[in-house]
Amino acid sequence: MTKELAPRRFALLPLVLEGKLIGCLYFDCTMETIDASPTARQLLSDLRDQLVAALAWHRANAAVAER
Repeated sequence: MTKELAPRRFALLPLVLEGKLIGCLYFDCTMETIDASPTARQLLSDLRDQLVAALAWHRANAAVAER
């Protein structure tokens, strides 16, 4: 995929819930001006962590609602 899109920068972050890979987030940019600083990488990781937490919350509440 990266060969076809030819991004200047990209990130691929796994989504792991309860020890299982459930998907991944892919970010890319074709502009050279995008900052790849440690802060930017941390923000992407934090976004991933929040998404996984929301999915875990949804899964837990869906299980309770089914009872």
